[in-house]
Formats: sequence, structure tokens, C-alpha cells
Amino acid sequence: MTAGDLQEICIGSSSESKAACRFYLLGITQGVSMGMLIADGKTQGGRPCIPENISAPAIELAVKMKMGQDLMVYPDDRKLDASGFVGAILTSTFPCRKPN
Repeated sequence: MTAGDLQEICIGSSSESKAACRFYLLGITQGVSMGMLIADGKTQGGRPCIPENISAPAIELAVKMKMGQDLMVYPDDRKLDASGFVGAILTSTFPCRKPN
């Protein structure tokens, strides 16, 4: 998404545009915060290494599948912070390879 695309969404008058803008900005903000925690080594499990060539639909499918599996077994995880929850899913789905 370009800055121009985001501007178009954020200046839209529909409730869908307003919600999309709000959630996109919140996602970026939480992502930056999560990234800082990962960079500072303050997250359990290390950090994710997401392949450069993976598509957005493939990431979405992987996260949705793991999210469904986790929440079925651990329903109290619904109360966890969403960005940390997704960060943990990404870390377990796309772990960094340890150097030999």
C-alpha cells in the first residue's frame, strides 16, 4: 500500500474507510512497538524471519490457521494483546534458522 492509497482510505467518508484507516494505523503502531521489543530481545521465542517472497494471502492464511488452532485449545488467549499474539504466531511459523 502506498501513502496515497492510505490517504484515500483515511479521507473516505464511509464507516468502512474510517475503520480500515483506524485499524491500519493501529496495526502499524502496534507493529512498531512489537518490533522494538523484538529488537531489544524482550520477546520469548526470538524473532520471526518471514521469507521475502511470501505473499500477503499466504501470511494471512498461516496466521488465521494458527490463530484458530490456538484459540480452540486455549480460549483464554483471546484476552491477550493482539499484536503480541500475532507476533508469537509469526515467530513460531517463520522461525529464524540458527547459524551452523
